[in-house]
Amino acid sequence: MPPLTEKPPLNPFVGALGAKLRQWRIDRDFTLEELTELADVDASYIGRIERGDVTAGITHIVRIVRALGADFTDLMDGLPDPPPQRKRGRRGPSR
Repeated sequence: MPPLTEKPPLNPFVGALGAKLRQWRIDRDFTLEELTELADVDASYIGRIERGDVTAGITHIVRIVRALGADFTDLMDGLPDPPPQRKRGRRGPSR
């Protein structure tokens, strides 16, 4: 069986954000389960955020940061710029 390869993060910003949250969790000696209880965010979702597999909503990020006893501005400090917003097509019928 071939070895499992780690999937890269969605983009550098999401990867760095997740890595920072994971490091904060580890530094504070929280397990995923403990953080789940404190933040009221599912453990599997926190894991996906930490791996950079998902672009988490601000509500979940704030819950996690607060549960870790951290400051949101400290989370943003040193992160790369987020990628530019993708252009979206028009919705609805064309005129």
